[in-house]
Amino acid sequence: MADTIALTPQEALARLVPHILEMESAAGGERIAIGLAGGPGSGKSTMAAEIVAMLNAVKPGSAALVPMDGFHMKHAKIEAMGQADYKGGPHTFEGAAFVSFLHHLKHATEPVSGPGYSRKIEDVVENAFTVQPEAKVLVVEG
Repeated sequence: MADTIALTPQEALARLVPHILEMESAAGGERIAIGLAGGPGSGKSTMAAEIVAMLNAVKPGSAALVPMDGFHMKHAKIEAMGQADYKGGPHTFEGAAFVSFLHHLKHATEPVSGPGYSRKIEDVVENAFTVQPEAKVLVVEG
């Protein structure tokens, strides 16, 4: 039987951030990606933003948030597929594009912009965020 651990968000942060800092130090200047996954409304976006803020408080500019939401299929494409009722389901994401983006970002030495998702227009927005070259920790959530 697997062990279970129950932590408050603050307890989780207190454990994660020092571990991530150790991983960054051990990476020897290479970028590392930390992934947070969970269902809608589970708090992953909030947790990811907190991790980035805490890492940047220790080492300014060292961490960047990389949200998966920008890799939803464009709304028009989902409608054309007849899948508007299933928007947000795994089959309505551009998964291969997300993997390709992460691979590029992991090795990039220049600023890289990525897409985001606007709840206001319920669609993808190009160039919603930019990861600067000095960011060595990518906190990926989705």
